[in-house]
Amino acid sequence: PTLTSVKNKQNEFIDVEFSDPVFSQKNNYSRLTISNFSLTLAGGTATLSSPTPSEVIGYGGMSRNEDFGGKIRLKIASRITGIPNGEEKITVLPANAAAIYDMYGNALSITQTGNVAPLSQSKILNLGQLEYNDDVGKMATVVHVSGKIYAVAYEGPGSDGWITTFSASDDGKTINKIQSYEFDDTEGRWPSFMKISPNIFLLAYAGYHKDGYLMTLRISNDGTSIAEITSREHDTSEGDW
Repeated sequence: PTLTSVKNKQNEFIDVEFSDPVFSQKNNYSRLTISNFSLTLAGGTATLSSPTPSEVIGYGGMSRNEDFGGKIRLKIASRITGIPNGEEKITVLPANAAAIYDMYGNALSITQTGNVAPLSQSKILNLGQLEYNDDVGKMATVVHVSGKIYAVAYEGPGSDGWITTFSASDDGKTINKIQSYEFDDTEGRWPSFMKISPNIFLLAYAGYHKDGYLMTLRISNDGTSIAEITSREHDTSEGDW
């Protein structure tokens, strides 16, 4: 088998195509994993934090006698350190001479052509990511609490209003959820969030029947405590947007 095509997808993924269905073992069914690949990056300003991709998406082999075309996708975004200037070339190879096999047990050679792709020039690089609600998280607005602690107010499941605190490292690579608080269990649409003094925050939003509400809250410096102080319905007709 050979590597026939390597294409960069916006510095997030590398699409890899093989000449034949491929496997991680000589058994015609073992899927490829990150340990089957070796990545190198040359030129430009960006580097790789690891020689392996962070994820392998797709099969690359055969299933139910259907040829998947020997195509897979390697996730690389979290492995890129620095901001690419477009002069980088990423090379994809098997991790070793016994890492990838075709259906006849032939190993993919560590010497390949057509296995290099350029990175794209980036002005913004995704460094870290946190899914703060795995159902609904609309109309989000973020405020700084203290130090590395932040809070996001948003319309969550069932249009209820939620606040979640999280920490973000200075390099942007680590984001951790701390605490969640439901500030309105009926409706909490279109929140607008601001800090008015240390640990005191003002929240404006559309509540029940889209009436306009104001709420003050206290959030501790470490983000572990979120509590309502008082609330007021400032518009009994409409308070959206």
